[in-house]
Amino acid sequence: MNELKIKQKAKEIQKNLGGRIFVFPINENDPYSKYAMVIDVGQQNFMPFKEELDISEAASCVFIGLDMLNKSGVKATYDEDVRFISYDAQINAPSVVMKRLKKGLHFKTVDRVKNEEDEVYFTPIGVLKYTYLILKDEKNVKADDFITKYCRLLAQRKFGGSVRKIKNKLMKMTKDDAMEFLEETYKKYVTDQDIINLMN
Repeated sequence: MNELKIKQKAKEIQKNLGGRIFVFPINENDPYSKYAMVIDVGQQNFMPFKEELDISEAASCVFIGLDMLNKSGVKATYDEDVRFISYDAQINAPSVVMKRLKKGLHFKTVDRVKNEEDEVYFTPIGVLKYTYLILKDEKNVKADDFITKYCRLLAQRKFGGSVRKIKNKLMKMTKDDAMEFLEETYKKYVTDQDIINLMN
């Protein structure tokens, strides 16, 4: 998919779903497709991210995009402005994480949204959970960095313990316990803006 087609796809998503930041598979039929990210910086000026991203990289870059919009004077939030989409091919990919996502294991309705066109996009807590599972199952470096920064934020908010202690505790948990931990800490200690600030 060339840059023109990526921009056109982002415009189609915006027309159907609204939003300003768009993340979607470059090849919707490829289970292992990289993702494109496009930002509407204003007046229908769609700016594609130069690099192709895997899903964990895309999750991190979304918050950079939100921060960029807010710094430019455009009030942007994840729920209102981000459309993070996967199609059936990616959901059906032979990946442990994707299988869990498809079955709904470890995920709740508040973590992901599926529209009439079978496109799935993630809420902030859904991105956090998804990144944790990628780290747990695939030892992804980008996911590890994201979770480390999340644990650092908890330590700064006086959750209790050092970054290493919090992260070690999280990684030793069962996945069910970890999902509960992430939900509780996100609700009590973290806001969308906090996550955006971590990406500065």
